[in-house]
Amino acid sequence: DLARSWHPGLETFELTVTDDHDQAKHEVEIGRFKMAGPFDVDMRELISGAKTVDPKPEDRRVICHSGHAIGILALAKLVYETAQEKGIGTHLPANWR
Repeated sequence: DLARSWHPGLETFELTVTDDHDQAKHEVEIGRFKMAGPFDVDMRELISGAKTVDPKPEDRRVICHSGHAIGILALAKLVYETAQEKGIGTHLPANWR
């Protein structure tokens, strides 16, 4: 969503991920991407194994990207299913905001 809903000042994450470093940098430079980073890793680096991350369970993580919504939906499904299988995560009630 190009971080359109992003509120500056909330950059308190131990791990920030984007879909592509160069694309994110370009989108920030032209003013389309609200979250300026820095980004620790991008999806290509994670998938290829070029970079690995080892967050602690209590670490806050964010994936902020400018790609297509279908990509983030697929990723969200994978994250959700993995969390269910491992019995981890925090359940938020339907009326949470």
